[in-house]
Amino acid sequence: MLNALSVGRPLRGDASRFYLPTGLVCLAAVLLIVCLRLNSHGAALLSSLGDTDDATRLVQLGAFLEHGRWWDLKLDRIGAPEPVISHWSRLVDLGLALIFKAGSAVLDPAQAELAMRIVWPSLMLLGLLLLTARDAERDDGALASLLVAAMVVMSSSALYQFRPGRIDHHNVQILCGVGGILLLARSLVSPRCGWWAGALVGLGLTVGLEAATLLGPALVVAILIGLGQRDGLEGQMRAVVAMAGTLAIGVLISIAPQRLGVVACDAVALNLVALVGFGAAGVVGAALAARRLEGRTLLVTQLAWLGGCGIAGLAVYGLLEPRCLAGPFGQVAAETWPVWLSRVTEGQPIGYLFSLSVGGAMGFMLLATLGIAARTWLALQERAHTGEGDRLRRQMLLLAAQLLALVAACWQVKMLPYAAWLALPALAVVIARLPGTGALSPMVVRLAALLLVLESTLATLAGGAAAMVAKSGESVIPPVRTSCSETQTISALAALPPGLVLGDINLGPYVVALTRHRVVMAPYHRLDRSIVEGHALLAGEPAAMEARLRKLGVDYVIACRMTDSTALPGGKSAAEKAGTLKNAVATGAGATYLAPVPLPSAPTLSVHRVLPPKG
Repeated sequence: MLNALSVGRPLRGDASRFYLPTGLVCLAAVLLIVCLRLNSHGAALLSSLGDTDDATRLVQLGAFLEHGRWWDLKLDRIGAPEPVISHWSRLVDLGLALIFKAGSAVLDPAQAELAMRIVWPSLMLLGLLLLTARDAERDDGALASLLVAAMVVMSSSALYQFRPGRIDHHNVQILCGVGGILLLARSLVSPRCGWWAGALVGLGLTVGLEAATLLGPALVVAILIGLGQRDGLEGQMRAVVAMAGTLAIGVLISIAPQRLGVVACDAVALNLVALVGFGAAGVVGAALAARRLEGRTLLVTQLAWLGGCGIAGLAVYGLLEPRCLAGPFGQVAAETWPVWLSRVTEGQPIGYLFSLSVGGAMGFMLLATLGIAARTWLALQERAHTGEGDRLRRQMLLLAAQLLALVAACWQVKMLPYAAWLALPALAVVIARLPGTGALSPMVVRLAALLLVLESTLATLAGGAAAMVAKSGESVIPPVRTSCSETQTISALAALPPGLVLGDINLGPYVVALTRHRVVMAPYHRLDRSIVEGHALLAGEPAAMEARLRKLGVDYVIACRMTDSTALPGGKSAAEKAGTLKNAVATGAGATYLAPVPLPSAPTLSVHRVLPPKG
């Protein structure tokens, strides 16, 4: 894959002289990042399983290691009355299982699990850093790659999904998404890079569809850029063909043969393969037309191919499952949105991040904006030096991708890392090209510029300015924190006889990962009916909920004595209000059919057992 990047602007010197240092620099940067993180937050790896997704990934991995059934994604202890069937790709489980098994050869299971939680995100980080550093190196030599590594070390937005313990699917998707975009842009100069770009994008979408809102428009822009030009779609053609092929393979390895006809909107399925397949046919037709036609006839023919195949693809996509036209949550019950889905943190707009940390949010925004400015400057430089051509089109595609990524990040904060990573190569290349001044050497100027554009510097400066504004009346709401999900607290529940637990939606994954209990709900949209029922129970009047609790088979009701970790800043959820079952359990008031269960080792958690019915 890395060799595919070698075609393009010649390096300053023999390319082979630069690969090893770049690889070593990236490895050193990753080791430094891991060491810094473990030094400052290492205790958190032992005290907590991390995000809810990290905890659930451990549950899914544990089930896979236990039964070994590749296509069996049912998580028996998550969800009531019916357990959830996970939409997460088994490919991540396979990678984690290999690391765990390798570690188990020399470590005990607990140590092997801890090592796995550190090694997996580090490998994903190393892969993405190699791709971005090599992309910058192809533009301006080894110094640019070194600058990328330095900026990554100091970028919280770029590193958030790669911190030790982060074993869910987001880091894989960011690696495939950002790497796919960089290689797609490179394919405009070197068409053979399109094969790698399409394979990466297809792999990322097989793992999860979160990045589709960025990758889809980026592919459309790449195709539009190449219209009307001889050989203008050669790289894009290879990319979409490889993407379609990878997705087809992804369906075959992700879905059991007897369920291939079952279409899910939230995961790779036949409808997505059909959509991309028709799109690929359109691009192939348009690319082949460019080999024999020219002028206005070429453009009309290409638009006909793309439009016809695109409409056909959308029609088949909609016919296979009409609800998927509404997006990945098209099959989710509408009642889920007001009680939970609309309040999921990663789906919030950028304003939510500002409410947590003005400095952090401004640091990201400035980094992304400076990256766009840097890419614009590179495009203008390319146009001035070479005029119209493949290299200019590459810069324009990368500029469009950075703009799209920033818009996506402002829409949903889970897209922040994509915008941050795409900004870094452009900034590195511009800094590497800065000249010296009369009094300062080029290296001094470049070092000063690097220090100024580090996200940590930008966040510090913005945070200082925000603090000054806050003194004049504006308040910054701190993030909501809770210790209820810590391993020691949840593990106390393991002493109780196994049963069905009703509690806060974000506690569910930890309860299942650390005990033998089942849970009514967890933060996953495929549990939409369970989430609606669980929320109604917690938000209902205690006496009125007895019959519904017994019908569901609930054995324990738990509540965090602290602030609800699911509530967004500025307000409480309905279940927290006085007079609700959740509030009664949290305050110890309980109900006549509930008996408090003392857990001295879990002082932040209130647990009540549902008593047998009288008579």
